[in-house]
Amino acid sequence: GVVAADADGLLGLAHYRSVPESLQGRRSCFLDDLFVHPRHRQRGIGEALVREVALQAQQASLRPLQWATARDNLQARRLYDREPKA
Repeated sequence: GVVAADADGLLGLAHYRSVPESLQGRRSCFLDDLFVHPRHRQRGIGEALVREVALQAQQASLRPLQWATARDNLQARRLYDREPKA
C-alpha cells in the first residue's frame, strides 16, 4: 500500500493488489481502498495517492490499473477517472 503523511501523522492511504488476468496472460493492479481523512480532502492527496499506485503498478508491470466505485460516489469517480486505466 501507499500512505500520505506529514509531521502530524497519517493523511490518507491507498491499498492495492496484484490480480491475475488469465485470458491476457498477465497481472493487473486493483485499487481496493483509497481513504483521505476528511480534514485533508480537496488538497490533492487522493490524486497523489492514485498517481503513486499507478506508478508502482507500472514499475511492477501490473497494467492496467483497475478499481470499482459506487455509482453514487461522484467525488471518488471524478478522482479515479482522471487516471487512465490502460
